Amino acid sequence: FILAVFLCFAAGCAGQNGPKPEFVLHGEVSPEWFEQMAELEKTENWKELKDLAAFVLAHDKLSNKERAWAMYYAGRVCLEEEKGSLCLSYAREAALGLPRELRPQLLLALAEYGFGNSMRGEHIFVSLLKENPESLDLLLTLARANERNSHWSGARFWYEKALQAGPEDQRIRSKLALMFWMEGNAGSALAELDKVLEKKPDDAEALN
Repeated sequence: FILAVFLCFAAGCAGQNGPKPEFVLHGEVSPEWFEQMAELEKTENWKELKDLAAFVLAHDKLSNKERAWAMYYAGRVCLEEEKGSLCLSYAREAALGLPRELRPQLLLALAEYGFGNSMRGEHIFVSLLKENPESLDLLLTLARANERNSHWSGARFWYEKALQAGPEDQRIRSKLALMFWMEGNAGSALAELDKVLEKKPDDAEALN
């Protein structure tokens, strides 16, 4: 299943130079902007995240940690857009600046495997999984990567693991139901959706 994750990011795009801000904003950044970026990543609102990360990076009074987090969010967008060399550049700087944070290291693993040194990426990924076997961020990344590459059984496996780590997250259960459905297991899919509706009777995703 891990191999399937790597394959999802094996195809990059043509190299690009890092973006140069068209203007520089003077002043300090607000902690609320980083909270907003975290929420935008969580809800997969990539367009707004891209704009906000660029806005933050244009400031001239970023601390090293703030700059690294802004680089991480910019890199996340590039990963979704499959902007290979740009994603790799952001990921390397973010991981260097935040060596103890899981998400930047995970981004680096994905970027290296897909757009840089695949053996280095695989090594980072396996190490992260050994060190953080119950990390919801890591498990969901593995699940989504398999899903994106239409590896339904692999995605189901990791969504099941993620649900064990976050049993109250009905969005994960809805995703698990979808994976069952894509595998042709309608009974299990409907059973999972029933569990979602028990907790959230007005859940639009489950009703659809």
